[in-house]
Amino acid sequence: MKFKNYNYPEEIIHEIMRDYKSILVKKNTVIVNAGETRQKVSFIKSGLIRVYIQDYESEKEVLLYEVGPNEICTMGLFACIYDTKRLANSRTECDTELITIDAEKIRFWQTKYTSWNNLILEVFFSRYNELLDKINEITFNNIECRIMKFLKKEMDYSLNNEIKITHQNLANKLGTTRVVISRILKKMENKRIIKLNRGEIQLL
Repeated sequence: MKFKNYNYPEEIIHEIMRDYKSILVKKNTVIVNAGETRQKVSFIKSGLIRVYIQDYESEKEVLLYEVGPNEICTMGLFACIYDTKRLANSRTECDTELITIDAEKIRFWQTKYTSWNNLILEVFFSRYNELLDKINEITFNNIECRIMKFLKKEMDYSLNNEIKITHQNLANKLGTTRVVISRILKKMENKRIIKLNRGEIQLL
């Protein structure tokens, strides 16, 4: 079981598998909202979770990071360790299988396993770097560049130049509005960079 480029300590794998309980969560299900307290941490067995902040007046979302297979939500982990409220929202991007671990057990691992504490620090540092990259991207790259970067990443991941996504979902992922996204996409289509179809963007 891997944490991106990091390996889980063997003793933690044993702990997880000993009390293995998984649940299947449907696509677009809210796992937790900002301000809530939840005494469980979720490891992702399969699927994808989006962690984001939201302005409810404008309905604008800003993606912080995504949690994929064999990963754990860093903010959820720290909220359980320190028994604090969640600072961000999380929602499934597709049907997702979760392994839930009680916060009490997470805190027990801290006292029992030095290797677990080391892994927490490594993962936190990795997420910290991701957030810095995202801040740099939002600050210094224009929207068209960010759209192209996102579409190319999705194409490389799916091995398909037809990306199924709505203008609203793309706006949510890039932290802007649907109106802005629609205007830039139309401009890109006129430049023959992309072709717009219903619920789909094709890279040319």
